[in-house]
Amino acid sequence: MNVIRPAYGPSDQRSANKPWLNKNETITTLHKEISRKVIASIEDNIPHSYPDLFLLYKAISNYVDKPICNLYIDNGSDGIIRRIFETFTRTGDLVFITSPTFAMYSVYSKIYKLNTINVPYDLYNSSIQLNVDLFGRIHELRPKLVCLPNPDSPTGTIVEDSLVDRIANELNEYGGILFIDEAYFGFYNHTYASWVDKFENIIIGRSFSKAWGAAGARVGFCIASEKLIASMSMRRGMYEIGAIASEYILKLIEYRDVIEREAKNICAIRNHICTELNNSGVRSLNTNANFLHVYKHHLRAGTLQDLHDFCYYREFQPEPLSGYIRLTVGDSKDMIKITDIIKRKN
Repeated sequence: MNVIRPAYGPSDQRSANKPWLNKNETITTLHKEISRKVIASIEDNIPHSYPDLFLLYKAISNYVDKPICNLYIDNGSDGIIRRIFETFTRTGDLVFITSPTFAMYSVYSKIYKLNTINVPYDLYNSSIQLNVDLFGRIHELRPKLVCLPNPDSPTGTIVEDSLVDRIANELNEYGGILFIDEAYFGFYNHTYASWVDKFENIIIGRSFSKAWGAAGARVGFCIASEKLIASMSMRRGMYEIGAIASEYILKLIEYRDVIEREAKNICAIRNHICTELNNSGVRSLNTNANFLHVYKHHLRAGTLQDLHDFCYYREFQPEPLSGYIRLTVGDSKDMIKITDIIKRKN
């Protein structure tokens, strides 16, 4: 099994003196204010006790308007993905994953010794599009699992309802599973959660790491039929997540309205920056998530160094995004500064 996992080291450490805009975390002033209030409200016995997850399940049930029997909590989207691979695939099964996408899809495919088909993204006239031709071979190839992040990362692209319907129906004919990863829900609010009532083979993934700004808590959940949830729950440990993470998210959900407004604000900032940069002659690709892509070859000498001095950003990206840097959208004042740095040099 050739699975390469990078070791932690000093290069992973980030200074608090620069905005962290390189990992698609949501770290705004508002989120920090909410975090301080949430942490202050956690009772001092919580770190010393085992979790009681019923209240969190109930709060998430109210949030997504689904009964608890249709929900499963785990350690972020990552934990949900692993549980799906562990529960529904066996050695040698075929899995469809988009490319590029969240790295853990490939990692778990290797860990569980699965065969994979990468469904590629292509760049057409400054627009990233999924090459959907391979989905036309589902009936022939019979994948056990199709993973379809919506929006995807790092592309920030979305899929059409007609494609999801076609894939779900074809998989349903022989018991295949469709996993729709909605980790960036909040920045893009079209959801397939209601489709689990129509399709018993659809699983919807959600995360509190992105729009909710709680990546450090490592909490995600999925929505699916009672049958699929029961299968996943059979493989859980004693507790799905820890007491501190559970209590933090339970308190965080009380700020839902404020957090949803902030997500809309982040999207508005992202849209504005893309327009500003494109109008100034710097090609920028907008997304349906909390980040954008900037074509570094349109930047004059010194711009990348100025950006590096000011903030953390993602420079090296896979095809079809080679040549683009990725900027997570943060506070308005920081994004104005970044826009000024880029436009000043061009």
